[in-house]
Amino acid sequence: MAFGNFSSAVVSKVRRLTSQIKEAQKERTDGLKTVLQSGEVGAAAFALAFLNGRSSEGTLAFHGIPLDLTLSAVAHAVGFSGILRFSREDDQSYHAHAVASGALAVYATRMGTALGQKSLQSKQSQTTRGELSHEEVAGALPPPRYVHGYPAERWTVRRAA
Repeated sequence: MAFGNFSSAVVSKVRRLTSQIKEAQKERTDGLKTVLQSGEVGAAAFALAFLNGRSSEGTLAFHGIPLDLTLSAVAHAVGFSGILRFSREDDQSYHAHAVASGALAVYATRMGTALGQKSLQSKQSQTTRGELSHEEVAGALPPPRYVHGYPAERWTVRRAA
């Protein structure tokens, strides 16, 4: 009887240690996946930015749609389609999603940079004109209909011709 209790205690201890080892392996694998995804995002972003920089127009386009945006949509579609899921335990779709994220990062960076430059140019053109005079500000506003409860014509200053 004592031997049966001993063996069940050993079996439960071995099972507990086995589950702890599997958990540690899963945590290590998840950490490696995260590092790998970061590398894939960076590599995809670098490659697309390099190709955009080498093009004469500043961006590559496929039927009028920027290549980075097209690649992002296609890679996400491949990732969601299940093509890269070989078994329940072997799902490789995160690679496609990482490439899609890198492509989308390039597109967002390029669009943000273009908008920022356009905003800066419009701000610089406003400051080079100088400050607006009171006449320019007053001319930009519609004339008031009433001033202190009376029609505005009563208060208008008419210049002699």
